[in-house]
Amino acid sequence: MDKRATKGTNIGILKKQNQSLILSVIKEQGPISRVAIAKKTELTKSAISKVVGNLIKVGLVEEVGTDNTSVGRKPIMLKLTTDNYFVIGVGIRRTEVSAGIANLQGNIITKKKTSLRREDNQKIILKKVIDLIYRTVKDSGLGMEKVIGIGIGSPGPLYAHSGVVLSPPNFPGWHNVPLKKLIEEEFKIPAFIDNDANVAALGEKWFGNAQGIDNFIYILLDKGVGAGIVINGEVYRGIDGIAGEFGHTSISLDGKRCECGNYGCLENFISYSAIISKTRKLIFSGRRTMLTKIVRGKLGDIKIERLIEAAEKEDELALELLGETARYLGIGVTNLVNLFNTKTIVVGGQFAQAGEVLLEGIRKIVKKRAYPAAARNLEIMTSRLGEKVYVVGAIALALSFIFKNLELIKESEKSFMMQS
Repeated sequence: MDKRATKGTNIGILKKQNQSLILSVIKEQGPISRVAIAKKTELTKSAISKVVGNLIKVGLVEEVGTDNTSVGRKPIMLKLTTDNYFVIGVGIRRTEVSAGIANLQGNIITKKKTSLRREDNQKIILKKVIDLIYRTVKDSGLGMEKVIGIGIGSPGPLYAHSGVVLSPPNFPGWHNVPLKKLIEEEFKIPAFIDNDANVAALGEKWFGNAQGIDNFIYILLDKGVGAGIVINGEVYRGIDGIAGEFGHTSISLDGKRCECGNYGCLENFISYSAIISKTRKLIFSGRRTMLTKIVRGKLGDIKIERLIEAAEKEDELALELLGETARYLGIGVTNLVNLFNTKTIVVGGQFAQAGEVLLEGIRKIVKKRAYPAAARNLEIMTSRLGEKVYVVGAIALALSFIFKNLELIKESEKSFMMQS
């Protein structure tokens, strides 16, 4: 093996790591001086000077005056630029697609969304995604030439590395869809695809309750159920990018058949669809509940928000259903804790609105069933991003790739010049 080639590869990787580290520090703590960055990162001043010089050159970082609080020579402060480059985040859900355009700090300039019908096929959904991206950019008043990346969160399963969506439940006709390729061909901009739970975990780490936490698991409770697993600050995707299909772990040997083809999947017990379906069946069977009054007898209008509203008013059926959900979820969380010994569990998605009503039940099960040594430092919390997590997470996905691969900026600019 050529030792020079090996050394060159290692230097290249190290350079990317240093760039990403310094960008992250500037993003989180800017305005910040080079001296302060050195203390935070333990990198040499010469290494920082070289990286910062390159970041200024490509337009990611700018100097913004001096630190007037320091004694002696005033250090020059650095921060991310806010008007040179932008990214787009797209969240694809089973009922809607949302999109937002944001600067490098993650501040959203414009956000749009469009609804999806149950009968919408692959072609219609892709057209809605593309049209929504164009509308979002247009309404922002920015030109596409300033957009350097598009992040997309999609229901899985999918191959994150290649951006191919396999066969997500409730998406008729979706089979091995090369989403990354299709988006890049349309916009001539780098696109990054990941499953919705991983994207939500990134959003929580960059902008939510998991900031500063390097080991946590984000559980997304929506139409489906997924987990974004973060280990040592990085999302764990597995060999093919399919890790985190938490909803398709089996918790019942004799459970009913899941849409994935397996039996007894956790998703069959705690997903949005499962809970709403059971709620309606119990009401039809004669169970009394204020839910009937809340939706004025229209059982088709029962949603998770209404169930939580009833639970907060001490409705017996609503509390029973949320308690059962917490128990099943608690068993799933126990398995995750015993496997990963993670520091934090973040619960997000529509069920997160239940707050302590849900968390209390989960904590009880985990305390009872988890291996004590694995759970002794565990914290379980809800996401603070709410419904924003789908777009915010997709924005974080795009920024995370760009921060690690600055050459993508030049590729975006070159592609736009070729179109002009």
